[in-house]
Amino acid sequence: MSVLKVEATEQPGGTVVRIAGRAGAPEAEHLEEQLARIASLRPRRLVLDLAGLEFLSSMGVSALLRLHREAKNNGTDLRFASATPVVRELLRAVKLDAIVPMHARVEDALAG
Repeated sequence: MSVLKVEATEQPGGTVVRIAGRAGAPEAEHLEEQLARIASLRPRRLVLDLAGLEFLSSMGVSALLRLHREAKNNGTDLRFASATPVVRELLRAVKLDAIVPMHARVEDALAG
């Protein structure tokens, strides 16, 4: 079983959440709990660094959709950054890229 790591750090420009590992069905609940905890802090800007995310299941996509709703309700500016090609294509396929800005680098997401 793969370990999913979710780690938040404060940086100038916002909170960066690094997600690493596989977000399959077994890990989706952990992902959702961690993202909900971070969202409850109501950061001004929240950037998900997806560079280390190897796989995202439909349950993982659902966790990201719930985070989007929570961020919108809280007035948090949610952004995705550094997605791997596989994850980026999945986010495009489910149209998450149409509602959450995607950036090539974390620095870009924090800057603008």
